[in-house]
Amino acid sequence: VKKMFREEEKPFVPTKEFSELINGIPTKFIFSLFSNVIFLTVTQTNKIGWMIQSTPGKNQEHQVRTIETSIILGPRENPLPEVLAQLLLEKTLTKAENSILLALSLQKSEVNNRAVFKEIQSVIENQLMSWI
Repeated sequence: VKKMFREEEKPFVPTKEFSELINGIPTKFIFSLFSNVIFLTVTQTNKIGWMIQSTPGKNQEHQVRTIETSIILGPRENPLPEVLAQLLLEKTLTKAENSILLALSLQKSEVNNRAVFKEIQSVIENQLMSWI
């Protein structure tokens, strides 16, 4: 069987994977950098849960940058995941014009905890901004 690529070659999609304790719960982070989107996975359950897309745009009339955020998968009652995706896009726009696709799955006890979302935001910003 012929190998398609050498083992020392980098993957086609640059990916960073690590774990952190968020509010005492092991949380897995996976970042994948595609040409047009930064795919962020944050999970405490080894599932996807929410899938939120945040896309940069421009208001042609006023020439200001806009951000469009939408929940693709998951409940819409909780605004925190959508706000997190928007804040992350605002931060990354200084380095890249990519959209963000955020897959987020938290323990039920953490879903409405603003401190958990702030901690996740901080971890992502620190790790992602040094990586992209």
